[in-house]
Amino acid sequence: MYRFKSYFSNHKAFFAFLFVISIILSLKNQLLVSSSWQDFTYHADAPFWIFLMALLIFIIISSVKKKRSHNVLHAPNAINYLGTFLISLLLYMVLANTVSLGLSITFNNFDRNYGSILQFSRRLSTQLIDFFVFGSISLAYLFSKENSEYIRSINNLKVSEAQARINQLQKQLNPHFLFNNLNTLDQLIWEDQHKASEYLTEFAEVYRYTLHNTDKQLISLQEELVFAKSYFDLLEHKYENSYKLRIDDSVKYLAALVPPFCLQLLVENAVLHNIGTPSRIVTINISAADHITVENNKIAGKRTFSGNGKGLKNLSSQFELLSERQIKKEETENYFIVKLPIIKEHS
Repeated sequence: MYRFKSYFSNHKAFFAFLFVISIILSLKNQLLVSSSWQDFTYHADAPFWIFLMALLIFIIISSVKKKRSHNVLHAPNAINYLGTFLISLLLYMVLANTVSLGLSITFNNFDRNYGSILQFSRRLSTQLIDFFVFGSISLAYLFSKENSEYIRSINNLKVSEAQARINQLQKQLNPHFLFNNLNTLDQLIWEDQHKASEYLTEFAEVYRYTLHNTDKQLISLQEELVFAKSYFDLLEHKYENSYKLRIDDSVKYLAALVPPFCLQLLVENAVLHNIGTPSRIVTINISAADHITVENNKIAGKRTFSGNGKGLKNLSSQFELLSERQIKKEETENYFIVKLPIIKEHS
């Protein structure tokens, strides 16, 4: 019942417009069959029957459009709307004639409505004209509504992406981040030059990825996995043997797209919100089935860090705008799990 009310509430202005059109058309029809003003008789119920027909056409078109819609953000497409119009026309003609035929048989009006080819042709022609009139109005309305929603979504996505980019760049170019990594590099140079070289390579990879992908909406999952691993390796030098990152085979070969920094953010959150030790290791698992899942065991404790807590919120907004699906968070006493929607590369 709630969905029914919500449906009509979302389109109430358009339905009011359809009713006004129905009144005008009923007046026109009555004027056409009246030879003079003295013969003119207005039937008050006529607009309601026309409105019900218009409402049926709109419901068919909006339902077909919803079934044919993609689950990724895209601009309205004229070819897609033409296909929706033709499919809806076919469904309407079948439904309208099935109902009409059933009523004619029930009330013994078959001969009056279907007694000749001429009567049947007139009925079909009238139905086609009605559908083209109200179907065109409905499609124009849905196109305008979808285009407005698309523009609003694009603007929201830009805001969300801008916030994520600023946060990411601020984090990566933060003097403390630079100082800590350079300090670690300095120590490694004295202790183990081979490890220092590996660390410098990982450090450079993190910055290269950040600068290269900051302006992108989506990248391949494999690129993000490489970056998340490089970022984790940096953290591993600082918290040696206290954290472990496992990447399941199910995700290594998955052809999917993700927003940049999404896995890195979840890996970082697992490290920041749990105090791992060599005896109590925090294990971060990345796997894939219906979703890309990032899971870690919980160990009480939280590091002191400067953050605004908007990382997951921005990430959820990006996935919702790009794929019309939200990320899922699950938390138990021992585990924290985040599930990311899979955006297929062909989409």
